[in-house]
Amino acid sequence: MADAPTIRRAGPGRLAALVVATAVGVAATAVVGTGPAQAGARASADLSVGVVHAPDSPETGDDIAFTITATNDGPDTAVDVVAGIALDYPLRWGDLPEGCSASWAGPSVLCELGDVASGTSAVVTVEVHAYGSGLYTVPVAVASPTSDPDSADRVVNDVVLIRRGPSQAERYVSGIFPIILERDPGPSGLAYWSERWKRETFGYPGNPARIPAGIMASDEYRRLRIGKAYEAILGRSADPGGLAAWVARARAGWTYQQIEAQLIGSGEFASSAGGDVVAAMFEAVFQRSPSAAELRQWKQHPAASGPRWFLARAMQKTTAAYDLIIAETYGVTFGTPPDPIGRYVWQLRLRQGFTPEQLWAQLLVSSRFLQDYPYTEDDYLELDEGYVDSNADGVADGSVHDLS
Repeated sequence: MADAPTIRRAGPGRLAALVVATAVGVAATAVVGTGPAQAGARASADLSVGVVHAPDSPETGDDIAFTITATNDGPDTAVDVVAGIALDYPLRWGDLPEGCSASWAGPSVLCELGDVASGTSAVVTVEVHAYGSGLYTVPVAVASPTSDPDSADRVVNDVVLIRRGPSQAERYVSGIFPIILERDPGPSGLAYWSERWKRETFGYPGNPARIPAGIMASDEYRRLRIGKAYEAILGRSADPGGLAAWVARARAGWTYQQIEAQLIGSGEFASSAGGDVVAAMFEAVFQRSPSAAELRQWKQHPAASGPRWFLARAMQKTTAAYDLIIAETYGVTFGTPPDPIGRYVWQLRLRQGFTPEQLWAQLLVSSRFLQDYPYTEDDYLELDEGYVDSNADGVADGSVHDLS
């Protein structure tokens, strides 16, 4: 039995052949030249192409990986091998690997695989996004300027059945629930918030930020947020009575920064500080130890003459404290630090009285965030269902769906 061909990854090379995609298939045309001949003979290769896709049963909204393998069973090296894949809408390429480029003539993606020696293969994977459901034929071909007496196996079709998947609304709601509430929405929550997302995005007047804001206006979020404050500031879980009292105040309009200032200014916090209370307050707000100059500055601050929570609030309203809020929110949402413009806007709006939750809701409907939840052709079919009254169900305060 012959040895299995050696597989190598695609590398850069010269674009020495053209792969032409047509409506009914792919014709691979090679610019025939002279390869590395032996004893003056003309070089000859025997290229073939194979393709597989994953996942096997994709659905709308999925990224599909097409893995193309160019194999040379001929006696000589196939030089400057190019692989091509034709992609009709609603299949669209995403970020392309090194050596690949997109062409709207087709449209298609061409990948330079370099030279493929006799008995070896070159592999490249092209990621494609499914913007609609249906049955699609995806032609794939390889070409090389090296002579090939058998060109029939240079072309193959991959057939992909794309099932109708979750709507854009369902994908979005499934995405924000773990970020906001640290859990999946569950069937009823998914159905409820997805329907309201559609109303806000398709209806008029629509305000998509009402959806994440509504989830944040739930008692479940309030308990989660206040519970974290207890752990961070007092080093313990919130007792049921205290938690219920603070949730009621949050429901009445208290911000979480005001609640945290009360915890920092509490007698329990002062008792646990053990030494310099102002230094402990500084560490609780700024998440680092103060310098001697900073400690002296805050001890001389006008707010230091009043209740301790006055001083905590003064610390919270500084640029450094706002930067911590901004960095944490961007990190949870995008996994990256804020960009300079984003930081500037947040600093300005926090000073204007916007709460972090209000700004976070806007961030969760920004174009940067929504690019991970694109609409599909299946979503647009729902436009005829008439989402026209986005104010019909009182989404703004989150009271329409009990998350208690």
